[in-house]
Amino acid sequence: MKMSRKKIILIVVVFLLLLISVGLFFQRKKVIDLNEYVSVEFTGVSTKGTARLKVDSQRLELDIFNAIGGTVKDGVIEENLALGLKMVELINCYQFELDKTENLSNGDSVLISANINNDIAKSHKIVFKFNAIDQKINGLEEGIVLTMENIFNENNVIVEFIDISPFAEVQIRNISEDSFISQIVFTADKLKNLKVGEKIFITAEYNEDTALDYGYLVDGEDIQKEYIVENVDQYITSFEQVDDSTKSKITEQTMDILNSWRAIRSNNNTGDESSDVINRREYSDFIEESSLFLNLKDGLELGWENKYYNRLCLVYSVHEKYTSKNYFTDISVSETDFYLGVVFDNIILRSDGGIDVVFTDGSLFSEYTLHNTYEDIERDVLTANKASYNVMEMINN
Repeated sequence: MKMSRKKIILIVVVFLLLLISVGLFFQRKKVIDLNEYVSVEFTGVSTKGTARLKVDSQRLELDIFNAIGGTVKDGVIEENLALGLKMVELINCYQFELDKTENLSNGDSVLISANINNDIAKSHKIVFKFNAIDQKINGLEEGIVLTMENIFNENNVIVEFIDISPFAEVQIRNISEDSFISQIVFTADKLKNLKVGEKIFITAEYNEDTALDYGYLVDGEDIQKEYIVENVDQYITSFEQVDDSTKSKITEQTMDILNSWRAIRSNNNTGDESSDVINRREYSDFIEESSLFLNLKDGLELGWENKYYNRLCLVYSVHEKYTSKNYFTDISVSETDFYLGVVFDNIILRSDGGIDVVFTDGSLFSEYTLHNTYEDIERDVLTANKASYNVMEMINN
């Protein structure tokens, strides 16, 4: 049976269309949607959160391998050098990026984008596609903001001043039971030689990353608190700081010391005006002349040369009449004025307002050297001390 020309033409057209379809099928490029393999993970504390890209590289690379004709049998990837070189080129055709990764807060968003080189990919009959992802941030911890108030409180740190002003010291103890605050190191800008009323600053030193790990937020600046030196005893710097009651006790002790000196000087008195042998010393009442008050100059410390911080020297005068006579000489009478100093060292104003003086430590300034003028004793008191001590002279009128 002879086919008509029209039927032959129809068959030829159908055959050509079939060939074209098959050709197009084998030349078709496989599309890989990169959105299926990428996500973002948020960690940390809100306002200080971090973002990290998560790419399922193993699944993505396996899909690319299959797309270029590679085979996997029983979990083992076909070893093929040509396919391996293709894989290297294709893996380098895309790169993911995050627009921001740090200092993130809940409610904000990050943008995931990708740089794609489809020119190379198409040469391997692959097309990568990716739609940018605007990912909202959530799930970050709501951190506790570190402030001076929640660090420097009685449950976390104890600050105490000890010893005697102006040589007081500061003791700082971290007693916190909080897992992070207990790791904070507290440092003072000045530790010793502190004076009552002086200001110091104590700084809380910590690692910001560690703080975030424990859910605390910091602003990057040092957190410090000002403290005023208080509640410590202090060496007085002026005799005017001594109350009247203590002054009276000092005077009483002074008179006991002077009377003891006079008693010792008179202890060997013998004879009277009718005796053949006379050795007799008689004294007038003691007269208070003045008081000298010394206190150590600022910046100097107690030591071998500076044995006391302050010294009160009470100067009294007394008139001595000395009568002597023996078998070979006539009676002789001499009269002399002496100036005696009684000193009290390291007078302390206690933190409760009272005065602390060790009265029994009062002593004669010079037990064996007698001064005949006020200027003599004043010079001896001041000469050895003027370089290191401030001096206040109080004349008794």
